[in-house]
Formats: sequence, C-alpha cells, structure tokens
Amino acid sequence: MDQSFLGDSYDLVKRFLAENLSSIAPIYADEAFIPEEIREVYTKITRIPIFHPSVAHPFAIFLDPCTGIPSPNNAARKPTRQHAPLPFITEIFETYRPEFLICFDQSYSRGRNKESCMEEKRNALTTKGLCAFYYSSHANFLFVSRSKRIIDSIKKQLLDLGIPGERIKPNEQSPEEPDAPEMDRRA
Repeated sequence: MDQSFLGDSYDLVKRFLAENLSSIAPIYADEAFIPEEIREVYTKITRIPIFHPSVAHPFAIFLDPCTGIPSPNNAARKPTRQHAPLPFITEIFETYRPEFLICFDQSYSRGRNKESCMEEKRNALTTKGLCAFYYSSHANFLFVSRSKRIIDSIKKQLLDLGIPGERIKPNEQSPEEPDAPEMDRRA
C-alpha cells in the first residue's frame, strides 16, 4: 500500500469486501504491506484493522502489496511492499491458519494476457492444497482458502451482493448449486 494511493477507489473496494465478508470471518491487514504512518487512516478508510498473531480465530488476512503477486516462476519468497510472493501466501496458511486470505493483485507478466497469469497463480496454489479464485475488475483480488466450502461461501456472498458472475475467475458453479434452468425457446 503506497501512501499516495490512500483513499482511492481500490480502498473503497477493500472496505466493501471487509464489510460484506465479515460474516464468514473478520478481515485483518498484514502489517508488512501497510506503512506504520498510515495504518490508522488505512483502517479508518478500509475498515480493515492491522493483524496481530493474538487475534482470535476465526479470522481472515488481507495482503495489500502495491503491485501484487509475482509469477510463480519468480524466485522471491519474502514479501516486499511491492509484492506478496506465492510461497509467502502458503506460509501464512501454515503459520496462522486463517479461514481465508485476500490479496490485491495487479502483477502480470509482460506480453501475457491477464487471464493466463491469474490461472497460473491459482494453479500454483492448488498444487499446495489451497483453493483460490479471483474477483477480476479494475482492481483484482485473489481469494484463497484451505476450504472449498469457505471459498464457495465467499463466491456465493459476492454473487448475492450483485457482483456479476463473469467477474469471478474461474467462473464455475459449485457442486451444491443447481444448474440454471433451461430457457423455454418455444414461440
């Protein structure tokens, strides 16, 4: 999170997510990405307090790097203010065991389309036993959990709030959701 972007429309999306997904688990921001001097204002705008390991379960963690998640081929393992590498994301699940994690992600390889970069990151997490999907918009957010049930709950909540299904990547129905009824095409 860069101080110069504090209060932009992305922060309003973060607030929307925090307020509307708190019924699944309250969301806390990882301090590695929020400069100390803006933490109070960041929390006021986004409604996402800063995480501390003493927070009681259940909880979710929000990662807010300036750029996003580098390619799985990137050797980086440690987070920077710019990036939250995939090994760091899996380490959070091993260390803190959040119900889910959300990560801001605008990091895409040059010369590749955004969809294939998102799929590559999701697939890398799946090989680690995690479930993931993207909310794809002008601000892209990766949602990750160890539980398919929680991922399905998040998707359902977003869809119930009116988010169009095509914004959810991959756009697939959960097994417990019935298929949409066929439209009667008779005249």
